[in-house]
Amino acid sequence: MKLYDVFRLISGCVELRADGGFPERFINVCTAEGIKLWDIRKLGDSVCAKTTVDGYRAIRGAAKKSGMRVRLTAKHGLPFFIFRHRFRGGLLIGAALFFILLAALSGRVWIIEVSGNSAVSDTEILECFETAGLKTGRKISDLNTVEIRSSAVMSLKGISRAAINISGCTAVIEVREGQISPEIEKSGGPSNIVAAKDGQVQIIEPYRGTAAVKSGQTVTTGDLLISGVTQSRTDSNIFSEADGYIVATTSIKTEAKIPISTQELIPKRSRRYSLYFLGMEFPPQKNQESCEYYLCKKYMTAGGKKLPFGIFYRDYFRLKEKKLKLSADEARLAALSDYALRFHRDTLHAQLISDKTDVVTGRDSVSVIGESLCYENIGRASALEIEETPESSESGD
Repeated sequence: MKLYDVFRLISGCVELRADGGFPERFINVCTAEGIKLWDIRKLGDSVCAKTTVDGYRAIRGAAKKSGMRVRLTAKHGLPFFIFRHRFRGGLLIGAALFFILLAALSGRVWIIEVSGNSAVSDTEILECFETAGLKTGRKISDLNTVEIRSSAVMSLKGISRAAINISGCTAVIEVREGQISPEIEKSGGPSNIVAAKDGQVQIIEPYRGTAAVKSGQTVTTGDLLISGVTQSRTDSNIFSEADGYIVATTSIKTEAKIPISTQELIPKRSRRYSLYFLGMEFPPQKNQESCEYYLCKKYMTAGGKKLPFGIFYRDYFRLKEKKLKLSADEARLAALSDYALRFHRDTLHAQLISDKTDVVTGRDSVSVIGESLCYENIGRASALEIEETPESSESGD
C-alpha cells in the first residue's frame, strides 16, 4: 500500500458507477472541474471509478452535462467506519487508546543489540549497559549516550571503545575489544624453603639454593630445608629465591563426627508470576529477605529478535528445620561417608603408605578416627629477611 492510499483511507473515499450518456465526456468534465477520479474502469456503456467524498458531492453536475446517471456502489475509509460504529463507544475508546499508546511507545527503546564482540559475552555487556542506564522501556530522548557508554566501558574488562546507535526503537551497542597483554610472572624475591609440617626427609633436590638437611633427617614445622643464601667465589653472599623438591614421611590424622540427634533443613518452594512490559513488572516484585530465589525470564520474540514483553516468574526457597534422630547404623554410615570425603581432601596431594581407622560409638554421636602414613612434599616458601648493616665511618684525630 502506497502513502497516498493511506491518506485516502483516513480521509475516506467512495466507489461510483455511471451508466448511459457519453463516458469520455463525463471523464473530461470531471477533470476540467477538478474532480479527482482513479481506478477508472469501463464496463460496456458504464464507467466505474473511485473519488473523494467532496468529489462525489460535486459530480452530479458533470454527470448531467454528459448525460450519465451516477450511483454509489461502495464506501471506504475511517469516516465511514466511525459512522457505522458511532453507537459503540467502547470500540472507539479502544481505538483511540491504541493510537495514543502506539504514539507513546514509538519514542522508547524496545530492542537492544550488541555487535563487534567475540571474547566478552553479550550478557555481560548488556548487564553493564543496563546498570549504566540503557534498558528497554526508557525514553530515547532521555538517554545520555555519552555518559552511558563512558560508565559502561569503565566497568567492562576487555572493551576499549563502545558506541550506542539508535535506529527507530532499536539501540545497537557497537563495541571494540582491546588486546589483552600477557601477564608477566613476578618474582617473589629472596626466600628460603622451610618445612610446612613435621616429618622425616626422604628426598631433597634443591633447584636453587643450598640444601640445609639430609635424607633421613627428622624435621619439625618451620625448620629450614633449602637456604636461599649462597656464597660466591669471593665469599660474598648471594640472595635468591630458593626452589626445590622435598619429600618426607608424614602422619595425617582425619576425624569425622556425626551426632545421633540432629536437625535437617527442608527446602520449601513458592512461585510468583509477573508480567514484563518495557522494563516494568506488573505487579512489582520485591525480593524477600532471608529467602533464596531463582528468576526465570521468558520473552516474546518476532523474527528471531527478543521483544521487551514477556512473563517472569520467581521460585522462592525457604529452609525449614526438622528434628531428625538417626539410628546407630544410619549414624555410622553417615560418619563413614563424611570421613571418606575428609580423607580424600586431606590425602589428595600425598602418596599413601599405610592407614588405620577406628569407629567410636558414643551415647550422642558416632566418630570415625583415622591416621595415615604418607609421602608428602612438605616444602613451602618463606620470605628471606635481610638486615642492612650501616657502613661504619672512621674519623681522624
